[in-house]
Amino acid sequence: MRRIPTRALLTAALLLVSFSTIEAKERARPSFLEDTVIRSASGAITIRLWECQVGNLNTPAWAIPGFLLPPEEYKLVFDPEGTCTACPDGILIDKIHVLLQTAEACTLFIGVDLETVAYPSDPDCSEPGAQLCGSPVYEVWIPGAGLWDIGIPVNCPCVSVGDLYLLGFKIERVGSVTPGNVPALVVDDYPAACTSWNNYGTGWLDLVAIYGFPGQLRFWADATCCGETKAEESSWGRIKKQYR
Repeated sequence: MRRIPTRALLTAALLLVSFSTIEAKERARPSFLEDTVIRSASGAITIRLWECQVGNLNTPAWAIPGFLLPPEEYKLVFDPEGTCTACPDGILIDKIHVLLQTAEACTLFIGVDLETVAYPSDPDCSEPGAQLCGSPVYEVWIPGAGLWDIGIPVNCPCVSVGDLYLLGFKIERVGSVTPGNVPALVVDDYPAACTSWNNYGTGWLDLVAIYGFPGQLRFWADATCCGETKAEESSWGRIKKQYR
């Protein structure tokens, strides 16, 4: 995962001023994670063993209570080469993980996806692009309070490790939960603009730059190695990485 470049900090400050009038969601009110024991929940049973993991593998540090507002989507930009050295040509993602903190038992209706990056407004800012694969919406039962690793299977094509991508999390609704006890998003301790995104119906918004998230979304994925892809070597994502 990326650390904070000076340019990104300046971008974050400018975006914060530009979007200070957004009122549908308040700025994040993070709370430091006291319980860091991760429990597992799953949308479906899978038996494939992963060869590497991609996404945000940093230590979880903060919970963001009261921010989820279903139905909505979240995305995390990641670089496969940053964590996956076992697969030099390509990776096949078959499960995407989302880390959430709950205050009580609840039922989640969620799905995941993998996307390409896009640069619609700033050539230095990676935003959500086109979907490469996606899961159906799963009903996931969370049996109690705690820090939960929710793994959702997905059937994705082989993709090159030389490009940037996004892991996506869509939450349709939360059932069987006390009002005010909606699960909390979990982030690490390394905030970076143009990395963590949210769309609750108003378009994609930067969680760090606009809402003051203290870190990047704690999403990651299991992957197996696959053959070299036929993707264009001159793709914009690949060209940009050469000059970062």
